[in-house]
Amino acid sequence: MRNRLNFFLAKQFWLAIIMIFPMATKALAEIPLTEQDELIAKYEKLMKGKTTLKLNYNVSRLDALKTALAGNKTLTTLELGDNFIVDDRSLDLGAFLPSLPKTLTTLKIFKNYVGKDGIGLIAFALFNNKTLKTLELSSDEIGPESAALIADAIKVNETLTTLNLSDNQIDEKGAISLSEALKENKTLTTLNLRGNKIGPKGAAAIADALRDNKTLRVLYISDIEDQGAKDIVNALKHNTTLTALYISSSGLTSTEVITDKGATLIADLLKHNNTITTLELSTRDTRDTVNSPWGGFGEKGALSIADALKYNKTLTTLDLSGNNNIEGKGLRSIAEARKVNNTLKIFIFEPLPEGHE
Repeated sequence: MRNRLNFFLAKQFWLAIIMIFPMATKALAEIPLTEQDELIAKYEKLMKGKTTLKLNYNVSRLDALKTALAGNKTLTTLELGDNFIVDDRSLDLGAFLPSLPKTLTTLKIFKNYVGKDGIGLIAFALFNNKTLKTLELSSDEIGPESAALIADAIKVNETLTTLNLSDNQIDEKGAISLSEALKENKTLTTLNLRGNKIGPKGAAAIADALRDNKTLRVLYISDIEDQGAKDIVNALKHNTTLTALYISSSGLTSTEVITDKGATLIADLLKHNNTITTLELSTRDTRDTVNSPWGGFGEKGALSIADALKYNKTLTTLDLSGNNNIEGKGLRSIAEARKVNNTLKIFIFEPLPEGHE
């Protein structure tokens, strides 16, 4: 596990040795010291006395931010979204991460497309970090190989509770790596894999981990097809800790959606499960939340879910948005089931609000 990261870091070290002297000379020549000082002063002013600092679209130099953060004792949340921390700035990222304030518990580096090199450095930082509880790395072009690096890190990390890896081109191989981590990790309570093509094999691996994992409470997973839904359902017959399950389909092909078959399997779970309070079975393109052209499940699946709702006493939120084939009899049956539980919130024509758990 560590060998993979050690090899990666050795590569980064020698790249740095080769590049550092000409890069340093060029940097000193091109960037006046006064500009660096101005940036440091700017960041220090922005974070003074604050617990949350949002620098989305607003970080031109990580080294200046690193200096400004030195000695900070109030910051708990730092957002660095859309700052183009791409591969050619990964050396800056490697120096920046170990310098984070000890008070920081939430770090969001989303839509930066950091790539494999950047993710490797983040993973290495997780091995030693003892304070971060929430890490968001959505839309960072992680991919399966980098997902394996993150998985290695969370096997040993003992503080992280929330990990967001949504929209990252993670396939079944990446999901399998993360499933192995879930078997060993004892602190993670929320894992977000929305917008990744997990596939049936990836879902089977996650399901296998759920049989043994006793800490995960919230799981977002996508594009698992009916077979994946079946495996998740079977696993949850043994799992009594998961309280929120979000299954979404991008719906870009007809094979990715949960059909009537999958919906019926999940409906059967609802009749017996007494721990899940939030369930999503949505079909949409996660990039813009437009309803899928493939429609998802229809009347048969809706009738099965409606019947299950008559028996279920724990579900409080149900999202069926994007399943365009639910109409007529299916809609009426769900409406009737809703009368039995007047505290249940059902979303069919619009998705759950962002950030709902």
